[in-house]
Amino acid sequence: MDKSWWINRVDIDSWQAPISHIFRDVYFEEYLHNKIDDRYFVSTVLQFQIYRGMCRAAGQYDVNDPRKPLHKCDVYRHPEAGNLLKQIMSKGASQPWQETLEEALGEGRLDGSALREYFAPLEEWLRLENLRTNEYVGWNYDGDYCKRSIETANLQVFGGYYNDANHQQQYLHFMKLLLSHLFISMVWNVILNSFTTSHTVCLSYKHL
Repeated sequence: MDKSWWINRVDIDSWQAPISHIFRDVYFEEYLHNKIDDRYFVSTVLQFQIYRGMCRAAGQYDVNDPRKPLHKCDVYRHPEAGNLLKQIMSKGASQPWQETLEEALGEGRLDGSALREYFAPLEEWLRLENLRTNEYVGWNYDGDYCKRSIETANLQVFGGYYNDANHQQQYLHFMKLLLSHLFISMVWNVILNSFTTSHTVCLSYKHL
């Protein structure tokens, strides 16, 4: 698991492991909010999609009019945009979100093209600037140059302790902590989902 985590870290973030990958070393961070992060990811894409629909309703955006690009849209003092948002929010959890999008925007699925379109001028500027400066985009894996052990890596270890999950007592302690956090996270998600489902409609109207 640790080795796979570091492979993804190099491929995606270009972060090298401090020492070579060995099973007994647990480096991956304890992070138990992946489900909530999924919502953050979806909401980022969805907000641009809804924003594009609001701009279109307000007459501030036209894909065929270069004078009305998406990134210059301003829906301030345009009730048409507010009415569209109200239409979306008023549905709450009464129906699948795909149906809500289809009714309001004519788009029944998540679409990232609005996000790309909004940042298209910046993307084009970066492309031209990188060509002008001959900037290399990305990174290449430059081999496993990391040290073989914690001792030869010349790293300071606080209190002489090193994260070695191979030791039975430490491993059991680690597993107990992990399971307890997973249980708490599971209970919290159940409570959160229940609250969201039962109160979405009320909250949507209240905050409009």
